[in-house]
Amino acid sequence: MKGIILAGGTASRMRPLTDITNKHLLPVGQVPMIYHPIARFKRAGILDVLIVTGRDHMGHIVQQLGSGSQFGMRFTFKVQDKPGGIAEALGLAEDFAKGSSVAVHLGDNIFEREIADFVAEFRAAGEDGAMILLRESARPGAFRRGRSGRGRSRARDRGKAEKTAQQSRGDRPLLLRRRGF
Repeated sequence: MKGIILAGGTASRMRPLTDITNKHLLPVGQVPMIYHPIARFKRAGILDVLIVTGRDHMGHIVQQLGSGSQFGMRFTFKVQDKPGGIAEALGLAEDFAKGSSVAVHLGDNIFEREIADFVAEFRAAGEDGAMILLRESARPGAFRRGRSGRGRSRARDRGKAEKTAQQSRGDRPLLLRRRGF
């Protein structure tokens, strides 16, 4: 299994802190934010990781992380030339995935729980498909929801699925997918 960390975006709400550096390099605790998903991947046995970021701060990301050897991992980097969203960033990972299963982690998300058990469960299942990790939220309305077109939701939830989606909204998932893209 390979890992993909999405570390792009403009972080405009965090200005002026992000005027000169990528938000993923800002400290959370004792380390840069991006170290948290890197550590989760390592503890889950995912050692081959692609990091996708924007062109403005690619040099800072590479300078901080290097080849990955200091983490006992292998890093590959891809540039997202302009902000194009998560789907576009994942499109840049197609060659990297090359038919492998992948785990996708947003670089600005920090999970309370380890992901190693979920990765092991996913690997053991041995079937096609995907696993998305969500967490119930006490305040789902406080989070943004994806939109498409004139304010229309991309996904139309119905019945029980709507209640689950409403409760889970806002927690950006870790996605595990078989055979890449």
